[in-house]
Amino acid sequence: MLEQKEREFEELVLWVCNIETRIQIIMKKVALAKNEDFNIQSYCNVKYNPILSSFMTLLDSKCMPKDLHITGLTLLRKIIEVENKNMTSPASDWDGEDWLEY
Repeated sequence: MLEQKEREFEELVLWVCNIETRIQIIMKKVALAKNEDFNIQSYCNVKYNPILSSFMTLLDSKCMPKDLHITGLTLLRKIIEVENKNMTSPASDWDGEDWLEY
């Protein structure tokens, strides 16, 4: 059970890290299912940085229950670990210079 949760968490992190492509794929499938034209320009503003920034703003607002807030912070830390390809250790072990850019 724990391994399944970890696998699902890893999939979620990768989904978020590739969110631009994932959303385009999903919306293209929806358009095809509805027999509509898919206009990729409709999603030109769906970008990784603003989505992650909004997620961080949500976490900063502290409007969620504590357990959900902790899960969100865990997700954010893992996203940072994935983005920093130079480090293989957990972000909690990094020095300030290791994560500052991310």
